[in-house]
Parts: sequence; structure tokens; C-alpha cells
Amino acid sequence: MAVAVVFGASGISGWGITKALLDAKTQNAFSKIIALTNRSLSLAESGLPDDDRLQLHSGIDLQANVDDVIAKLRERIPSIGNVTHVFYTAFSTSHTDNQLMMKASNTKMLRTMVEAMETVAPSLSFIAVQTGSNHYGILFAEVLGERFGPVPLKEDLPRLPSPLRDSLMFYAMADEMDELSRGKSWKWCDIRPDMIVGYLPRPNSHSIAESIGYYLAFHAYLTPGEEVPFPGSEAAWNAKFSLTGQGVLGNFNVHLACKNSIENGEAFNIANKPFTTWASLWPLLAGYWGLKGTAPVGHHGIPDAASWVLDNMDRVKGWEEKYSMKPGRLFKIPWRYFHWALNMPFDRYLDLTRCEQTGFQQHEEHKESFETAWKCMQEAKLLPIVDKSSTPP
Repeated sequence: MAVAVVFGASGISGWGITKALLDAKTQNAFSKIIALTNRSLSLAESGLPDDDRLQLHSGIDLQANVDDVIAKLRERIPSIGNVTHVFYTAFSTSHTDNQLMMKASNTKMLRTMVEAMETVAPSLSFIAVQTGSNHYGILFAEVLGERFGPVPLKEDLPRLPSPLRDSLMFYAMADEMDELSRGKSWKWCDIRPDMIVGYLPRPNSHSIAESIGYYLAFHAYLTPGEEVPFPGSEAAWNAKFSLTGQGVLGNFNVHLACKNSIENGEAFNIANKPFTTWASLWPLLAGYWGLKGTAPVGHHGIPDAASWVLDNMDRVKGWEEKYSMKPGRLFKIPWRYFHWALNMPFDRYLDLTRCEQTGFQQHEEHKESFETAWKCMQEAKLLPIVDKSSTPP
């Protein structure tokens, strides 16, 4: 029976894939799921279910040389030799904003993982590598102007022109996998989610559900039941986009792993359907917290969420104590990512034809993805369970 290993299991993608693997109820269900993290993480901290099939291991640093990685895998994980399927979601992005440095670091990590797993797992048959919608140049969309797209963004769109293409790590990672897989018995696929909405046990620099959740939940504490204007720009308010629910992403990974008909190196978009706008979504998200979500207050929205939090920091402790929340998390929110995500003024939704042609038909409303993530955070004492009829503190 199949044995899976997930690299980056404490991240927003890896956590969702691990959970989907544990939930898989097919004839190809996995007999063992090995979840790997760089930093130590206990089962209780992880929020994953207690399942005999799950093995949680830490300390596998893919920045080390490949011989050291091979030795640690063999030493710490006796069952690593039985692995048939790899799900790769490990990224190194938090230490720098330099795109060229990120490309070099992440490409090296990927090569190290492949060479190590080829050595320790002779039955290896499938590697799913997660890249993302920045393959289409979302990061540079405003620079590209009319050269961006067209939308919906399809997997076979040509790569960006130089010099922009030279800095995108996803291109380098795909090229690396094409080279490494040439003539091998295993296949790989390139999975491209859009911005991922989900739960994760630790603060993350790219968690839009967490940052919006904290923003709205703290608003609900300070001004319950009142209006909360969209903190992004007017241009972003009506832009069309698609986000990817964590559960949808995890289930799609498992779906592809159980199929034998994909082409080596094939790329797949995966996202919620249909696409949305903040004009449609923001009132629904605010409503979850008993607030009234309204249009942005000005051309550029609210200038700085981090400053707003600091201006109200004397209220944070009382908020956390009232709802028995884990302290200090609000001050670790990546507000820069929040600001970027809520200010993109261009259409950028994904084409999902290819993923649907594989037989995958799970669709999820964007509101549902946020609510699922927030309920997990509430259970973990990261967000409050709000009485929407409460009075101002």
C-alpha cells in the first residue's frame, strides 16, 4: 500500500495535505503518512488528528548537504525506505525579499530533497511539487500592464519576458524537476494554487485567513456590530480573483496521487470556484464576526493595519483574557502581506479546466474556506468565539 511523506507539514499547504491524506477513504488510501517539519512540532501543537498512520518528525533541514539529509532521514525515520509518494511544500522565503536569493535557496532545497528521496526510497513513484499562481507573474502584474495574463490564467501561458522571468523561483524549480525526472521511473507534477486560505499551527508570513480573521475579530471587540470598511484600495475592491481553500488543495493533491494518467511534469491550477471580488466577499467575512463590511473609505484604503493594532495595544490583553486566547499572536501577524493582498487592483483568477478534466469536482465557496480556517483557529484558542450580540467593552 502507498506510503506518503510531506515536506513542510507545518505550513499552510503541507498541513492541509497531511490532513487530507489522513482523511483519504479510497482503495488507494495511504498506510503511513510521514509529516516532516524543520522545527520541532508535537502532535498536540500540530492540531492534526491522533492517527496510528501518522508519523511526525522534525529536524530535516533541506539547506544542509544531501549526504547529511540522507543520513538524518535514515537515522530518524525507519520507514522512509517504504515511501512511494512525496508531497513537497517546503519553502524558504521569510529570511529575505531578494527574489534571486529565494530562487537559489529554494531550487537547492528541491534538488536536495529529490536526490535524497531517490536514494532512500527505491519504490518512489510520484512527487507533487507545489509552486503557485505567481508562475503567471502576479507579483509583477502592475509592471507588466497589458502584457499580464490574459485571465483566466491558464497553465500553458508563456513565461514572463526577461529580466522578470530570471527572478521567479517557480520557473527554476520546474526546470530543475524536469531535469531530475528525465529517464526516471517516477513522475512529478506542478500544482499551482492561488493565495491559500487555511489554518496552520504556527504564525506564517502568508496566512491571509489569519490576518483577516484577527483584523475583523479585534474590530468586533472594539466596535461590535458596527461598520468595518474594506482596508484595501478602491481599485482592489472590484478586481476579480480566486483563492484556494486549504481543504480543496489537500484533496486535489491526494486525487492526483491516486491517478496514474497524468503526464510527467504536468501543471495544474487549483482554486475555489467561482472567482470572487472583495466587494462580494468582504461583507460576508465581516458578517461572520457580527460586523457590517462596507466599501473602502478612500482611494487607498486604510493606510496601515499594523499601526492600528499598535494604537490599540492597551486593549489587546483584555481581549485575549476575555476569550482565553493564546497571548501575543496578534503582534505576530504579517500585516505587510495583508496589505499587499487587499490592494491588488487587477483581475487575476485561475482557469480550472485542466484540474476538472482529471475528474476532480470539489468546489468550495470562498466564504466557506475562511470560516473553516477560523473555526480551527477558534478551537486552537487563536481566535475568539464571539457573542455577536455583545455590547462594546
